[in-house]
Amino acid sequence: MKQRDITEFLKELQNRRVPSKLINGWVSMPCPLAPWTHRNQHDTHPSFGVKVQKGGDRISIFNCYTCKKKGPLSHLAMLYQQFSGQDKSHLIDEAEDIELFGVQLPLWEERNDAEPHMIPPEPLGTEYEDIFDPAWDGDVHGGAPGLQRSGCGWVHPYMLTRGVMLSAAERLDARLDYDDGHGAERIVFAVRGPEGELYGYTGRATDDEVNPRIRDYYGLPKRACLLGIHAFNANRHGAVILCEGLFDYARLVQCDHFAVAAMHSGLTELQAQLLRDMGIPVILMYDNDEAGRSGAKLAKRLLQDYVPLQKVRYPEGKKDPGSLTAHEISCMLNDSRVA
Repeated sequence: MKQRDITEFLKELQNRRVPSKLINGWVSMPCPLAPWTHRNQHDTHPSFGVKVQKGGDRISIFNCYTCKKKGPLSHLAMLYQQFSGQDKSHLIDEAEDIELFGVQLPLWEERNDAEPHMIPPEPLGTEYEDIFDPAWDGDVHGGAPGLQRSGCGWVHPYMLTRGVMLSAAERLDARLDYDDGHGAERIVFAVRGPEGELYGYTGRATDDEVNPRIRDYYGLPKRACLLGIHAFNANRHGAVILCEGLFDYARLVQCDHFAVAAMHSGLTELQAQLLRDMGIPVILMYDNDEAGRSGAKLAKRLLQDYVPLQKVRYPEGKKDPGSLTAHEISCMLNDSRVA
């Protein structure tokens, strides 16, 4: 990022403009995390900086020499959201988009062997399990409030409008956040690792007018996770479909396909490593738009030397898996080509 972009990002993060200086290519200012991570809860002698990148097309790293926090700006926004309780999901998403399509991490002083954003995250404790109520109910005689009859049970009406029925809702273990703290109701999915370890939750608003439509919970390290990877069975799955969104993933599961979602229109190195570790062919089913095509190109670059890759072609007028019929999905997969 350029200096001006960095200062504007930090202004929006803190809801105020903070005096800063450019020192040896770093934007220096008091640490935004000081109220929670510094012993005196403030940073009188600024020890925080963000690296300016010439041309603005490379990832800018933050580093605080006092609290030792460092990493890409998306990680800073995640930490600020976690500590402050303020919704910074729009900033996280914007920073991730910039970072996903950046060229490479810059070389910076006293750099460790592993880049900050490459460190695998720690899973959450068991106390975070079952925080949200199910968005489905298998009781044929009566469902929970707000659910709608579906076959032999009950499902949240929004899931039905997205083509996700009771059996898939149960397999997905879809949950319901009645109020995300901002007046929005969300369908929530647990994001787990390959061994089933919980890393957080991600939720989609049931009202299309809500902004942001996607919100993450409990510091979800999205760049290091793939939604649905916990369902992988080496003896049963011969390929995995890689898609973008939550309900793209849910729709593919409804149609009995093994799929994972990147949860954004790209792929990170850590996510790519999870796919490489599975050692099975990957079918790219990103959205049929400019962002999706760019994301597919990035995924190809990260995966093509490690696993067989295939890509699909969409029917005329269709742009994402969530809008497809089961027959259309089947035809696309049967007609998939080498990427």
